[in-house]
Amino acid sequence: MIHPVNTSPLAKSKIDSERRIKLETRNILTKIVFYVINPLFLLLDGATPYTAVYKQQSPFLHYLFWHFSVFHLVKSQCFFYPTNAKEPNWPWCLTSFYHAFIIGAVVCTLENFMPLIQKLWMMQIGFIGALLSSWLLLFAYITMDLEGYFVISRCVYHVSTFCLLNFFVLTTSYASNVYIDLPSENRKKSKMIFGILHLILGGIIGYLSTRITFNITICLLLVILSYMFSIYLYNYLTVNSYLLCELRWYKFEFQESRGIICHVIRRRRHLSNPSEILNSSSSENGYFQYEDDIQLDQKYYNEYYRLR
Repeated sequence: MIHPVNTSPLAKSKIDSERRIKLETRNILTKIVFYVINPLFLLLDGATPYTAVYKQQSPFLHYLFWHFSVFHLVKSQCFFYPTNAKEPNWPWCLTSFYHAFIIGAVVCTLENFMPLIQKLWMMQIGFIGALLSSWLLLFAYITMDLEGYFVISRCVYHVSTFCLLNFFVLTTSYASNVYIDLPSENRKKSKMIFGILHLILGGIIGYLSTRITFNITICLLLVILSYMFSIYLYNYLTVNSYLLCELRWYKFEFQESRGIICHVIRRRRHLSNPSEILNSSSSENGYFQYEDDIQLDQKYYNEYYRLR
């Protein structure tokens, strides 16, 4: 005897609801495992808005950068100032305190210097500084054991470490109410060019590793970071217009509403090519404002708005 299948909307909704609960439970359990193995995932997922990590830039950039930074801050002084059991290693101790100071400086930058409405010029400066700092840090790692470069490599190491973290923070929207997002048509196709250049750089580093001694793993990670910094820097320097969007703390909030507030036109680029900007697909929703005359609702300037 064949039993009829209940295909009523109520039955389907019940099945969908049960499946959704199972998927959400599985997702939560998976995240708990990740959080236990790597607490940095918990920090990025729980202490920062969803849009700051997953939508403004690639989440791979944020995860790679902060994992590299933690490893670099914890282990780099051992590379530059190897410990000696026979005598106290004061440079190692002072460097550890210096790294603690850098962490405090990053927190201070987030709390006191980050605008509630994200600024394009600040992101440009941030990516320029982060890119140059990654190159300087790469130089420090390659030359740290070379004769005649002891003082230079250590000075570059300390300066570039401080600059790299603080400049990268300027590119983020961790502490902003409104963040900048680039429409798809304003994301330049520059990955291939920068990819080839950084493959060449990686090949040079691989060749140098056969001639001199240095930590090639950290150097290759810096090359990857440099590649990603280059792409975003090029995009933000050449963009014609961009979106101002309200932050979303959680993924479901973003799925319900993307939070586009307005489209912002860079006046100089608009005057040089107005049709390209005004006819873009990003103009379908929202309205335009010029970059030098942005006027938003007063609520976005309230430092407690993001905690609502």
